[in-house]
Parts: sequence; C-alpha cells; structure tokens
Amino acid sequence: MGASNSQNFISQSELSEDESDSEYFQVEMRTTATFMIDAVLRSHRNSGPGKTLSPNRVRGIEQKLDQYEIVALTYLLYDRAEIALQTLIPFLCHTKDNVLTEWVNSESRNNPKWQSKFIEAMCIIQNYQILKEFGYNKEELKAQYVPEQPEVSELVNKKRKSLYLLAEKLNTRETEIFLYNMRKAFEENHEVFQDYDFDYLELYFLDWEQRTIGSNYIKRSLKIMDKEHLYEISENLSRCEINDIPENNDIEIETQKKVVKKASTTRDTTFMSPNENVYSLEPASSSSMMSVDIRHTDQYVIDPEYPGVVLIINQEHFYTEFNPEYKHLLHRQQGVKLQTRVGTEIDKKRIVEVFEKFNFKIIIKDNLAHYDVVKAIEEVTINVTKESSLVVFILSHGDKGVIYGANSCRVEVDKIGRIMKKKNCHLAGRPKVLILQSCQGSHCQQRDESSDDEMEYATDGPKIVPSSAADFLTFWATIPGYAAIRNINQGSWLIQTLCQEIENNASRCHLMDICTKVQDRISSKEWKEITKVNIMTPEIRSTLRKAFYLPRMRSAR
Repeated sequence: MGASNSQNFISQSELSEDESDSEYFQVEMRTTATFMIDAVLRSHRNSGPGKTLSPNRVRGIEQKLDQYEIVALTYLLYDRAEIALQTLIPFLCHTKDNVLTEWVNSESRNNPKWQSKFIEAMCIIQNYQILKEFGYNKEELKAQYVPEQPEVSELVNKKRKSLYLLAEKLNTRETEIFLYNMRKAFEENHEVFQDYDFDYLELYFLDWEQRTIGSNYIKRSLKIMDKEHLYEISENLSRCEINDIPENNDIEIETQKKVVKKASTTRDTTFMSPNENVYSLEPASSSSMMSVDIRHTDQYVIDPEYPGVVLIINQEHFYTEFNPEYKHLLHRQQGVKLQTRVGTEIDKKRIVEVFEKFNFKIIIKDNLAHYDVVKAIEEVTINVTKESSLVVFILSHGDKGVIYGANSCRVEVDKIGRIMKKKNCHLAGRPKVLILQSCQGSHCQQRDESSDDEMEYATDGPKIVPSSAADFLTFWATIPGYAAIRNINQGSWLIQTLCQEIENNASRCHLMDICTKVQDRISSKEWKEITKVNIMTPEIRSTLRKAFYLPRMRSAR
C-alpha cells in the first residue's frame, strides 16, 4: 500500500517533462525527448451486459476502491467478526492488501452465492459506478436489494447492514458523542472499551460483535443523543441480532446473563444490563453525556457535511503589467519575463479530484492579476460561514516572500496569511491552510553528485514568514532560497505527492503528519542534469493547536 521506491527515481523517459517554477530559471541543455504517449491514461471499458463476476474481476474492482469502501465491504462480507477485524487492522496499517480478493478466493470455493452477496454489499455502500461497468442497472439493483432499508437484506448480515447505515448517518460530532456514550456504558458494566480509529466505526462494531456485546448498549447510547432517525435504525438491531449471527447465539445469550448479574450488583449504574428492556437513565448522567465539550478535545471538529472550502488560484499564463501604477511590483530584475507554467492544469485537476472525495467546496480562479489574487482570497475567506476549515492552494511563480500574479506583479505571502487569519471571525479557532507551489529562490537545491542524464525541469519561487496567529499551517514546496520543481506532463512534486498521501493516509493521519510524510518522500526525489543532481525540500510552518483530520472519504456514486 505504501509508496514504492520506484516513485523516487526519474527515468530517462521523463527527462524532458520537468521544469522549474522560478520566474527566471533557465538551463541550457540538449533535449532528447519532448513527447509523452497517452498510454498513461487508463482506459475503463464497459464489460458489456454480462453480469458474471469472477475472482479476477473482483481483484480489478478492488484496485479501484478507496480505503473506506474496502473497509465497509470487508465488514459487510466477512461472516466471522474476529476474522474481519484481524484482516482490517493490518490492512489499515498498510501491511496487508487484497483483502476482498482473499475473501473471494475463499468464498468462491464454498459459497455458490458469493457473487450476489458481493453485489448486494456494493449496493449498500452505493458504489453503482463500478457495477455499471459490468452491465448492471442502478434502479434494478435498488429494487432488488433495497440497500437503504436496514430491515431488508438478501445475503448480507442484517445487523451488519443496520450498523453500517447507522454509521453513515453520524457526522463527526455525533460519532464522538456516540463513542463517548458507549465508553461510559462499558465502564459502568465493567467492560473493557477498545479504541480504534473513530473514522472506521466498523472496527468498533466488529470488536463488540466478537465479544458478543448486546445491541442494547448501542440503542441506549443513541437514545441519550436524542436522535430519532438514528434510534429507528437501532430498533432493527434487536429484531435481527440473534437470527443473523447463529454461530454466536449461545455465547451471546450466556454473556448477556453474566452482564445482568454484574449490573444487578453495581450501584448507581447509568446503563442497566444489555438484555433489560427498561431504560433507567439518571438525569445527571444523561446531561453529562450530552454536554461533551468537543472544544477541549485534541483535534479540530470537522463537520463532514461542510468540512471546508478549498480555493485554488492557478496561474498558468503570464504577461507584463503595463499600468505604471504597479511598475514597482514587477520583478526587481528588469526585463524578466515569467514563463507559462506548463503542467499546472494537471495539479489543479488532481486537487479537485481529491478534495471532492472529502466533500469540500471547491472554488477555482485562473490567471489572476495580483490585485485579483488579493480580492479572491478576501472574498472566499469572508464568505466562509458554516464550513469547518479553509484551504488555499496557490500555483504560481514566486520568489522570496512573494508569489506572482498573472500580470507579473508580486503579492506578499504574509499579506495572504493575514487575510486568511483576520478577515472572518467565524474561522477563529478553525484550521486554515495555505499551500504554495512556488519557489523561494531562483536555483534548485543540489546534491553533491554528477550524472550524464539529460532532462528539462521547471521551478516555481519565496520565504515563509512565521505566523503569530494560531490555527494556521503553511506548506511551501521548498525551503527559502531554492526553486520548486514541476513536471510538465505529470504535475509538480509537491501537489502530486500531497494528493497521493491524503488519499492514502487521511483516514488515520492528521494533516500535519501527512505533510511530514510528503516532506520525507520529496526529499528523496532527484532531478539529474548533466553535471549536477537537483533535489527539493518542502517547508512546513504551523501554529495548528490541534490535529486536523479530514472527514471520512466519500465513495464515488
């Protein structure tokens, strides 16, 4: 699952694809190749009307699924909770992969209905896009499997389906309160509460299932939250619990008897035994659970419905400002002409692709003059109301402490930071992130070695001024004094690596850790010229007070 070493080696075929985003960086070299074949674009052909799934086809499907979908499908497909949990933990630690293929290889030998169960599970997680490639009709599938109704299930365990639908309806705050209530319930009944990544409630559900924890724990935790739509789903748990897990039936009944005995001898117990039908919730306990002060947790509260706004300022084409009023903002070295930033569209599309998966609102501004850069950042910042964060990407040429507008005029990065931090009181206490694909100088950082390789690179160019305000992260493509590297056919090192790490690790790492991973990966990359080896070291400056976790990634519908 992790990045392979091959990603840090630039092959001969890439030699003419990269350039510096320094505004005046020039290198004389012999060009050996200026074209790249379109084979890098993967073709997804419809498999036709045939509806037969084979293990090989499932293996191909698994490669297209994101981490959240694989976890959800594992939860819905594996019969034994302990096996599912033992499979998912190493998978999320990137020490195990092909977990669905492993399930298919086992089931295809013993279960003639495995294809139908797999299709039903895909419907429950609502990934109809892949099923469409195999000739399935979305409306027909919905009519057959009724994926949004917890009480209806053909082959998937009804309790698992109910709990999955429950998890999908919880936002970040509700998830935290729900788990807090469950922890209290466990403690009151002398049970050990095992912690997992709260982005994956499926792990908690599997843990509770293998330990035969009764569903009434869940029902009562939801009742405290006063969420009727959630409680209605939980009501289905008791009706299907015993029938859906026959192999654990005797064990669960015996466990419930033991818990009853424990509860009857415990004083002031907020939660009664799991098989009691009467709620005995003391007002003080209920109130204390509902008043969980999320502000004092160690991570920012991110609403998955409104996680944040992403503003992308994408500067590809440049001209020289003719208005004498702005002449002093042009490059200090007279006559410098900013070159077209070929490849920046690739970066822009990649950012959109990734952040749409996390339900961020995306705003794109192309080729803005310096005054319009300031105006765009002000407008977007001021208009953030219900969103939980603000992320600004600036893809441009740059120099020490500045980025350039499309009119070749400078904008101070410190000024951009001040706008983001002070223009909207709603953003106080919320994470604000500025990501700069631009240079901090005119020359590439070098490694002490030489090579006969020939290639073309481009660089982008500034210095970061440390922020005095809290909750602010600046991630620059390179340290002060050096150029940032951009591959004209594949995008910049910073943006492409960052987007890949977000996709791979956002489920378990906060943004600061992700940036550190990016910094490490990029620092090991090399751009070899004839007489020198160029490298790049990104710079991170942060006053974030808490961990900034992105919300749960959404499946492609």
